[in-house]
Amino acid sequence: MSAVVIQIDNVSVDRGGRRVLDGITFNVKQGEFVGLVGPNGAGKTTLLKAILGLVPVVEGRITLFGRPLGPRTSDRRSIGYVPQRAAVRPRFPATVEDVVMMNPKVMEVAAIGVPDEKSGEAVKIVVVKKDESLTDRELLDHCRQHLTNYKLPRMVEFRTEPLPKTPIGKILRRELRAPAVSKGKEAMPA
Repeated sequence: MSAVVIQIDNVSVDRGGRRVLDGITFNVKQGEFVGLVGPNGAGKTTLLKAILGLVPVVEGRITLFGRPLGPRTSDRRSIGYVPQRAAVRPRFPATVEDVVMMNPKVMEVAAIGVPDEKSGEAVKIVVVKKDESLTDRELLDHCRQHLTNYKLPRMVEFRTEPLPKTPIGKILRRELRAPAVSKGKEAMPA
């Protein structure tokens, strides 16, 4: 018989003057994996926050390892919680291509590595414009706002034709690299 690790007994939580959890009861036994599933607004996150003591319980009781949870219960450190959304830092981890595609004037892009005398290799982006007014300076400024320095493109090449792709739609970067190695002058330096 497994020990009860978390006991939720008739728990209710109010948020903003409204009851968002009402009489929730269940147990989690040692060794069990539990998933909270439900539509948006069902109270999944609120329940987790109640277990963590981040929101007050107005009725009922939550116990962890048989002890009632108070505001300073050290057992809370035994619970891991990853929020659904965290605040995104301005320089969030993303690929160069993801960031370039965030610009509404870009139709498609491929980021490739090209030889660089200083660093050995530099990032070059090959871009097909959606809007002809897009400039390399505008695109590089956009990248500076969203990428860390080592990911910043050093060169921009604009193309009018779609990027070369396999039959299943994967961009053929090897074909994009070949001209950059032999004709590096076509690319605009950053």
